[in-house]
Amino acid sequence: QNKQAMDLEDVGKVGLSQSARVPTNDGLTLAALPNEITVQVFSSLDIKDLLSVSQACKHWNHLSEDDSLWKPLYKQRWNTTTNNQKNVFGGSLLSTASKRRRGDDTDSIKGWRSWKNKYISKLNWIDGHVIYKTVIPSGHERPIPAMDLSSEFYLTGSEDATIRLTSVETGKEVAVLRGHSSTITCLQHDEASNITVSAAKDGEVRIWRDHKCAQTLRGHSARITTLVFDTSNNKLITRGYDCLSNIWDLETGQLLSQRPTNSICTAMQLYRSQLVSGYLDPQVKIWDLRTGQCHRTLYGHVDAVTCLQLDDGVIASGSMDKSVKTWDLSGGRLLGSFDVGSPVRTLQFQGTKLVTGDNSKVIRVWNMKSRRQLYELEGPQSAIGKLRFDEKKIVCVGSVDKQLHVWNFAEHMSY
Repeated sequence: QNKQAMDLEDVGKVGLSQSARVPTNDGLTLAALPNEITVQVFSSLDIKDLLSVSQACKHWNHLSEDDSLWKPLYKQRWNTTTNNQKNVFGGSLLSTASKRRRGDDTDSIKGWRSWKNKYISKLNWIDGHVIYKTVIPSGHERPIPAMDLSSEFYLTGSEDATIRLTSVETGKEVAVLRGHSSTITCLQHDEASNITVSAAKDGEVRIWRDHKCAQTLRGHSARITTLVFDTSNNKLITRGYDCLSNIWDLETGQLLSQRPTNSICTAMQLYRSQLVSGYLDPQVKIWDLRTGQCHRTLYGHVDAVTCLQLDDGVIASGSMDKSVKTWDLSGGRLLGSFDVGSPVRTLQFQGTKLVTGDNSKVIRVWNMKSRRQLYELEGPQSAIGKLRFDEKKIVCVGSVDKQLHVWNFAEHMSY
């Protein structure tokens, strides 16, 4: 793998090696061969030479991008079926449900220009090679406490009481969701169902279907701090400064249960019947929604838990104590601890790729397996408020910012 990365770095510095100089009979040149034969010849090249021939001319550039060349290379390096690798750094930490939602990474080209584009973009993620960074005006008049990301939209919730959808492709505003009368404190979007749920400082919850408000839920008397929903079990859970845990029917909006808690909940993740929540006190608790009981408490943080994520039996929690800790869901065992060096405000992980945002105004990318920081990206001129990432990019908002900051790793290989 290191050799492949070095090959990519050297491709612009060297010419074709012997393996790329293919002799022909009767004085014919390789350029005179039919496209199918040329692609067959290219299939015998290593990555370094394949990238080299792509620089020879526009015609070869086009042929060298053929999916029949790059898909096998991609599958060889990141084969989820045989190597059990699901992400850019290896390792498989995705739940069955997550795998179902995201599909087989080595069999899907949806959303990508080509398999070459996908391969090189994934290497860019590893190396921290940003193709471009852009700052997108959100259209909000006030800072943005809430954000989510889909394949089509950036969703932002603001202190101006609106939710705005900005096109990922064009950076242009495509919709404004109005109805709240106070600061949007949290939101979540489900792409498959096109459902968005938002909550506000005044305790109001709204369910949006196809960008229209379908229900308004009232059951909190104070600011809502966090929410989570799952369309597979039709449950929505909200928690707030009133120390209430409300469970709603996502379809009807009916309040199913309301329980008091001993501390303010700051973050939640839901997986089937298990709910993981983080608190100001500072603890991480695992709840069984079938019984409503807490069956495990995780101790380790020494200051408020600010963010967390649960996926495939692994919990990652960030705290004001300047650390991120990972835990085993089934046994509650502490798997590792990351010294971030600044209070952690937001995080996301996929496989062994962990991305964190903190008060030091930088985005940090880590390898969860080695617990090593790989690189950092300079963020907005304020603490990182929220971040999200996908295969192509990282996006964040600052805590007092009104803009979207986007780092794109996907190459635009037009010719």
